[in-house]
Amino acid sequence: MALIKLNNQSLSAVTSAGLPSGTVLQTKTFTTNTTVELTSSYQDIISCAMTPTNSTSKMLITVYAPVYMPADTGIAVKLVRGSTDIYDPNAAGGGFPYYHYSNAGGTYNSLVISYLDNHSSSSAITYKLQAQEYNAGTQQIPQKSGGGTATLSVTIQEIAG
Repeated sequence: MALIKLNNQSLSAVTSAGLPSGTVLQTKTFTTNTTVELTSSYQDIISCAMTPTNSTSKMLITVYAPVYMPADTGIAVKLVRGSTDIYDPNAAGGGFPYYHYSNAGGTYNSLVISYLDNHSSSSAITYKLQAQEYNAGTQQIPQKSGGGTATLSVTIQEIAG
């Protein structure tokens, strides 16, 4: 029987260092269906930890969050690595919310974020999705149309550098 090799290495010796740039090294998905009613301060919505296989890889973070906003309100969101903001669309935009709804009644919407993080760590990394209200109301995340249970998900993929 022939011995199969990848990048001229036996299969037992294959590491992420032998894989081409852009290869997905590992994937983890985190979910919550606990609804949070937002306040005027940022609060953690979900926290996710992953240990990279090497420090030269990148992390692709994809968030899907169903949200509810009453009339003339909005929400601001950001991604945090440890205690450092890594994605905050509100910081550059003069404090405007990520989502804003100005019509009568309320709306159910889907928040989607995809962010590629250059982390440079080989230790466990904790990412958090944080959110706050814009104009007082009953903004909720995750929230399903008509109320009830909704699921927020965060998928983290380690990508070879």
